[in-house]
This record gives sequence, structure tokens and C-alpha cells, in this order.
Amino acid sequence: MNLRIRDELQLKRYRKLSPAKKRVVDEILGRHLKACKREKVEPEVEATFREAIDIALAGSWEPDKPIEVEGPRWQYDVYVSPSKEAA
Repeated sequence: MNLRIRDELQLKRYRKLSPAKKRVVDEILGRHLKACKREKVEPEVEATFREAIDIALAGSWEPDKPIEVEGPRWQYDVYVSPSKEAA
């Protein structure tokens, strides 16, 4: 990881993680940075780093899965007013 993290406490927490949990943190940070670059916003690296460590420790992170159904996910019925429906 080549980011400039200044929070020494979080760096110590990161160094104590297993290699598998470090990969989770790295992937979360990578996805965050990629999304920020795509949206042209400044990334919040320190907060994301802390939260990524918490997620890795909790074991509640799951990688993205491919979309099962292509195309629109929702389809809404077109509203027809009762006066037009009766006509």
C-alpha cells in the first residue's frame, strides 16, 4: 500500500492484520480511490482506512458479485387516472 496514512494508531492496527485481512483493507481502499477518481472528488483516505480495518476485523465484507440479471432492475406500471380508465 503506497498511501500516505498519518494516523499511527491505524497503521499499527493494519500491520497486526493477517495477510488475508490486509488484502480486504487494500481492496476496500482501492475501490474507494477508484470511485473518487471516477467521480472527480477528493478521497477521504484516513477515514476510509480506519473503516476498512474495522470491516476486515469484523469479517463482514463481501466482494462484489456480478449482476445476475442484465437490463433494468425495476419496472413500474404506468399510472392511469380513474377518469381515463373508465372512459
